[in-house]
Amino acid sequence: MPIRGGIPPTALSDLKTLVPDFTGIPQVTYVKKVTVSGSNTVSVQSNFTYDQMDRVTSISQQYNGSTTASVVAAYSYNEIGQVVQKNLGQVATGTVPPTVSLNSTYSGTNTFMATNSIAMSPTFSVPSGSTFHAFISTGYLQTVDLRYNIRGQLLTINNSTLSNDGGVTNSDNTDLFGMQFLYNLQDAKLLNTPSYDGKLTGVKWMSTNVNGNTTYERAYNYYYDGLNRDTAAIYAERPPGSTSGFTVTHGWDDL
Repeated sequence: MPIRGGIPPTALSDLKTLVPDFTGIPQVTYVKKVTVSGSNTVSVQSNFTYDQMDRVTSISQQYNGSTTASVVAAYSYNEIGQVVQKNLGQVATGTVPPTVSLNSTYSGTNTFMATNSIAMSPTFSVPSGSTFHAFISTGYLQTVDLRYNIRGQLLTINNSTLSNDGGVTNSDNTDLFGMQFLYNLQDAKLLNTPSYDGKLTGVKWMSTNVNGNTTYERAYNYYYDGLNRDTAAIYAERPPGSTSGFTVTHGWDDL
């Protein structure tokens, strides 16, 4: 049975309908926002799919009564139920091939996508007036990879250099943000002090700017006293692509 709720009419009215299955797990939600005059209406229908353990595997949405559903998020899990990959904003349906070879004339409007490479032969051409697009993509706007240690602590979100290492920590080159957490492992360039009791001893991260260029790789090195109380953190950074040591730029942040 659908469950409906909302707020009393004001300048903006909310109406939400939730459709659960027989165990109470939401299958569909429908949210509608209407002004009192009724001149502006926005509706969003969200559809959920689950695996055999009732973990969300995908969320798709339909807007303003459209019959076309767009996948906004898809999730993959490891053997113990941890999220290891989040795919955000589907831009291509079906399986995206790893490589694409283009070797003829492409008139009109054409779009090609591959996960690793797109090769253009000497016979490739696009006539004047035609529209041509080629993308390196997994089929989503962004893929977020997550890795954990044996304690279940988060080790990486993509990685702190936004590089594709074949899936060890990251599986694509289109990430906007990445971070690495250091506990018992020492980064030779950051020189954090390893800890074997689960304390966070260092963190590194990188993002892209509005032009799509990678920024500096940034880091914090954390310090503790004999009672495991956090006493200070030191900020450092290095240019993108650098393999040299981190440079301290802001001194000590005493807590």
